[in-house]
Amino acid sequence: MKIDLNLTYPGKFQWTQNENLYFIGYAFDLEGKLYQNAQDFIGKDISTFINELNGAYSFIQINSKQLLAITDTISSFPIFYKINSEELILSSSPEKEARSVLNAEAVEDYKKIFCTQFQDTLLNDWKSIPAGHQIKIDLSTSKVQLERHFNHFSNNKQSSTEQTKTDLSGIIQKWAKQIIQLADNKPIWIPLSGGYDSRLILSTLAKEGAPNLHAYTYGKSMSIEVVNAHKVAKELNVDWHFIPYNEEAFRYFFSD
Repeated sequence: MKIDLNLTYPGKFQWTQNENLYFIGYAFDLEGKLYQNAQDFIGKDISTFINELNGAYSFIQINSKQLLAITDTISSFPIFYKINSEELILSSSPEKEARSVLNAEAVEDYKKIFCTQFQDTLLNDWKSIPAGHQIKIDLSTSKVQLERHFNHFSNNKQSSTEQTKTDLSGIIQKWAKQIIQLADNKPIWIPLSGGYDSRLILSTLAKEGAPNLHAYTYGKSMSIEVVNAHKVAKELNVDWHFIPYNEEAFRYFFSD
């Protein structure tokens, strides 16, 4: 079976290759080591090593018998695939052709919830790899095996509220350190609203001593979100920038 890889990704991150392994994004292992290139995984069994990783990434690995493709827990870098009698195509973006047929069920989903579900795309012959899943394709039979490598639901219950707080604090501190390591002294820009999520991210990074830390807020100048964001940035002594929303900006945004 012929394999066609169309792995051009429109962004900062690009696919890298080391022999039969393709990788995009970044990942940390259990020891905190950072992986950013396909060459970083030399000597690793990706199918098992995936359980030790967290980050934003996708993998493709090809041997004489099988193709393995893996997405992270939120499908940061989507992989789409199409199989016909002679060819297997993997792409960062499914391509519509003259003979392409729309998936009627997926179109109805899209009208209701503005996205397709599970493996569906708007095109009938293209499938996606869901978040936290991997596919194994037998290159002799074209058989596709879909497996989950990450479960988004947990049955584990904490014994106490205090233990939950302690565990959450440790998780927050860990990802803050990872962000700082990944940034490697480059500027870190946080879109700061008046809500809890962005405040938590900014305050944790400030507490961990992130260098070159900045925040920005957009909206109407007297909105409570903007006022609160300014107060937070000032309290944390973080460089803050305001991007005003006004009628002129909206007219420009909704123009051709």
